[in-house]
Amino acid sequence: MSEQDIQNQETDAQDVQSQDVSNDDLAQRLKQLEEQNKQLQEKYSSVVSVNEQLLSEKQKAEEQARLEAEEKARKNGDWEAILKAKEQELEAYKEKDALRVQQEKNFAKEKLIGSISSVFTNPVLTRLVEPDFTYSEDLGKPIFKHNGVAYDNAEKIKEVISLDPQFKDFVKATGATGGHASGGINRTPIDNGVSGKKYDDNKGKQAILNKFQ
Repeated sequence: MSEQDIQNQETDAQDVQSQDVSNDDLAQRLKQLEEQNKQLQEKYSSVVSVNEQLLSEKQKAEEQARLEAEEKARKNGDWEAILKAKEQELEAYKEKDALRVQQEKNFAKEKLIGSISSVFTNPVLTRLVEPDFTYSEDLGKPIFKHNGVAYDNAEKIKEVISLDPQFKDFVKATGATGGHASGGINRTPIDNGVSGKKYDDNKGKQAILNKFQ
């Protein structure tokens, strides 16, 4: 074996080792991102819980103040003050009802978003398409508005996202898109469904990481 052949073998071995390190590094960073996302979700839930508690305590205090003011006005025969207290009570109920309606809309939207999250290889990526979700007042339901077209069916939304070139490197493979059933990074071109053409796994992983740099 010539000296050049030996050098080539050493170079190939170094490349393989470098590739292994790169894969391990990407996997570790993905794991860190998932953990960070989990922590953020827990923190968000905690903040929401505290805010709801504070809002509830504030509403109770305001309600108690109105009742006391109304009782005092009744004792004094101050009907103008009683009327004002009733108007404030009505406004408070309107605010409560508006908040309830908004919460129902938000819940419906989150439910639709959750129904399509399985299309991704990583739950974090659901957040990439969240801005395209909104609540349609005309239709009275949540919709996914993408490239100027509105969709309200979860399966259709999954299909639209799967066929979008910008998501092709980290959309889960499905039969509809001509991919593999493993559920990993799709190695089959989604745009034309022709099998046999391989994608570089690292390309897909790097595309994910680049979104969070």
